[in-house]
Amino acid sequence: MVKLTDYMETRNTDSFPKPPGTIQVLGQGFNAIANNITVIALPILLDLLLWLGPRIRLTNLMQPYFDEWLRLEASGQSLPMETSLLTEFWQGFNLLAILRTFPLGVPSLMSASLVGGTPLGAPLELENDSWLMALGWLVMLSLVGWTLGALYYRQIAQAATNAQVDLPRALFHSLLLSGGWNLFALMAGIPALLILGILMLINGLLANIAYLIILVLVLWLCIPVFFSAHGIFIKNHNAFQAVAQSFRLVRYGLPPLGWFALLAILLSQGMDMLWRIPPTNSWMALVGILGHAFIASSLLAASFIYYYEMNNWIERAAQWLNSQSTSASA
Repeated sequence: MVKLTDYMETRNTDSFPKPPGTIQVLGQGFNAIANNITVIALPILLDLLLWLGPRIRLTNLMQPYFDEWLRLEASGQSLPMETSLLTEFWQGFNLLAILRTFPLGVPSLMSASLVGGTPLGAPLELENDSWLMALGWLVMLSLVGWTLGALYYRQIAQAATNAQVDLPRALFHSLLLSGGWNLFALMAGIPALLILGILMLINGLLANIAYLIILVLVLWLCIPVFFSAHGIFIKNHNAFQAVAQSFRLVRYGLPPLGWFALLAILLSQGMDMLWRIPPTNSWMALVGILGHAFIASSLLAASFIYYYEMNNWIERAAQWLNSQSTSASA
């Protein structure tokens, strides 16, 4: 099937509607947040909680697995990760970081960091010694994170596009959407890991090829998954309509949509490297938290604007193509 963007090279570009400009939309996103600066409150509060609040650890639960990992390493077996890296991750892991949920959630700088000390001294550490309790924390924090994410997305959508949606309905469908995507990731991820493990035992080259194929599929899914929530907060879609609209957007919106996503990711990750420079035991880390909240919110606002304008462009382009077909047949 010929994509709409293919006609941009073969048809009269003066008549064919132009897709939204990436740089222009990014500028509109920054302006939207600058004019509604209070919307960055949720990311700031979440990072402050993860930075200065208590830490819920799983070190005791994971200790038997650490011991087994050390035994395997001592026996000379090849392991996919160094023991020191694994130990550092779990010793720094904070269960409250689950509040940074995906795909719908409040952006956080501290959730991806193995946070050390704080300007207030050593944080309060709580050890979780029960797998059942850990599962309860996982479910509760995920629900809270999705709920906060829905409220945050609604604020950003209003700031970026003046969208007005029914909050209870949007909250219900955003929870349904987030739970559905996470269930899909679980159902697809477990078999994929089993296949990779079996192929690794059979032939390392086959395992690498399978890994690359899975990686390509995951990267392709990232864009429709990310934009799947936008329809809920802009057009009051239900979860299924929002997913369908997102895949339609990707189907007809590439490659301009891909360039927008690539530039937004590079800008986000590049700025995050800057925000993480101050040590966590210095109050200068607060500058990073504030900067991250503003940049992340601005990029999300730009994505809402791009989603809205790209859908309008697809409709205009489809009407233009229909008119050209009608003229040719006449």
